[in-house]
Amino acid sequence: MIRRILYSLAVLGLALADGLPAQAPAADTAKLRPYAIPESPAFTFLNATPGNVSRPTTARALAVGVLGDVMSTGEIPQGLALDVAPWSLIPGLRIPLSSYQTRPGLYALANTQFSLGTVRAEGDSADTDLGAGLRITLFDGSDPLRDPTFARRVRTGLLDCIPDQPGPEGLAKSEQCARELTERVRKEWLEDEGHWNDASFAVAGALGWRFVESRADRTDWLGYGAWAVGSLPLDWNRRPVGQLLGQLRYDAGGVEEDGLWYGARGYAGTGTMNVFGEIGRGEDDTDWAGGLEFRVFGSMWLSTGLGTQAAPGSDERTVAVIANLRVDLRDQPRFNLRP
Repeated sequence: MIRRILYSLAVLGLALADGLPAQAPAADTAKLRPYAIPESPAFTFLNATPGNVSRPTTARALAVGVLGDVMSTGEIPQGLALDVAPWSLIPGLRIPLSSYQTRPGLYALANTQFSLGTVRAEGDSADTDLGAGLRITLFDGSDPLRDPTFARRVRTGLLDCIPDQPGPEGLAKSEQCARELTERVRKEWLEDEGHWNDASFAVAGALGWRFVESRADRTDWLGYGAWAVGSLPLDWNRRPVGQLLGQLRYDAGGVEEDGLWYGARGYAGTGTMNVFGEIGRGEDDTDWAGGLEFRVFGSMWLSTGLGTQAAPGSDERTVAVIANLRVDLRDQPRFNLRP
């Protein structure tokens, strides 16, 4: 019985760790856009934000959800939104933690996500646009589950979460203990041990078709989009102080203007002052920006920046622009670098 409870808590703890963002807190990820792979490339290609996304975990559920209406009516339904991990649909395939940590191919497979969506074509309610996308994380050094030491610390710590008495109340306390333990160990691993800015590389792509009058047998090619994003750590005296990010993006027929875009951003600092610089180029011109921010007092930060574009995330919060110098006041740092 004890062994079964311990095993259940271990699965819960590692699942919680896997479900948490691998980089810095989620707010940071949003601030680093566009230097991030789209979570669901199909929806990005269609410029859609579905409110209800289906996530089937079996091949049968996927077939019923996608093919049911098509086979019965011959039409492509509008408002379809699917997001699924393809490896989970392969019968008999399992990716144990040891393989996740040591086999790059299985790691990439476990971090592959397929998305599929349909929306009403712009300007014609009878036509339906369909997008299909794939996102693959090939490497992420800030993924704690890749480190056997992290997994071992979680397992060892979960011994203290075994309930003294069986029953619903004891199980609930054990689950809460497992959550708190996993979050604490993960924070220590990312921040105190300096893994938050480790190297990573991910790619994504999306394709699109238009179904005339929503008929499955009448299609027009819409185009495609592709993304590649990588990051490298910036260290000083073996201490992480920042990160260098780069992105390539190509659009042909999606919601963005056709062509190649590439850019790079570097940021570094401490718990009280950060500096950043970025450059990006589209088909016709080059944009750049740079600046610094520092804590004035308490949780109040002053940010300044120069360049041909506003500092990332500050468009709606710029309080002054003097000779192209942008001055912002905010209640948290843009990059939230560790002290």
